[in-house]
Amino acid sequence: FFFFYNNHYYPHLTLSVGNDLINNSKTDFVIDSGANLLLGDKKIPLTSTGEAVLNWYGPSLETYKNIPFHKLIKSIENGTMNDGFDFKDKIVFIGTTASTGVEIHATYMNNLLDNSFVKQTTPFVNAIIIVLLALVVSFIVFKSTSAIFATTSTVLLASAYYLAKDI
Repeated sequence: FFFFYNNHYYPHLTLSVGNDLINNSKTDFVIDSGANLLLGDKKIPLTSTGEAVLNWYGPSLETYKNIPFHKLIKSIENGTMNDGFDFKDKIVFIGTTASTGVEIHATYMNNLLDNSFVKQTTPFVNAIIIVLLALVVSFIVFKSTSAIFATTSTVLLASAYYLAKDI
């Protein structure tokens, strides 16, 4: 969200543009006691490391319309801007070919405008999930006649929890 330069923190471009789009006149950014970055009436939940977890809208490089820049330049040169390029009331990100960085910024902007960032669960909910996973693993291990199935299931459930625990 911010970068540090010359003893000052500055918001990244996407955060600055999003702040303007939601008509938040404040340029001082505040993090509340619940670890939320406050932007006007929007709250961006932050992780313990100060990052936001993005809510992805679909498959990579298929969610947002990608227009090769050379086609846009060619249509401008030919005076045929009616080649299906409609930029009115749109937010446009420009990046390299097949750029996932552009998609990250577009998703961040979308999450900001929709107020749809992923929120972390509480430690209590995490404890309930752990207990439920332990019960499922116990059931699989005790009811399964195949050691390979029981081991594989246990490893997959443990991996799923490990990958999702920071979300």
